[in-house]
Amino acid sequence: MKKILLEGKNIQELNGMLMETRKKLGRFKFQSANRPLNDNSQFGKTRKEIARIMTAIGNINKKTVK
Repeated sequence: MKKILLEGKNIQELNGMLMETRKKLGRFKFQSANRPLNDNSQFGKTRKEIARIMTAIGNINKKTVK
């Protein structure tokens, strides 16, 4: 997910995306415990996506505090 796609979202949408992405990471962990994944880079990509969403939420919170 690109930063540009996150800029137009509000807090509720970003929180929803964050929850979905965390569930997705949990599914990857569960699947890898049962059988090997085809693409192990999915873990890193999903973690980075979570970090981007959390950064966008933090930036919005900073703007509202000022």
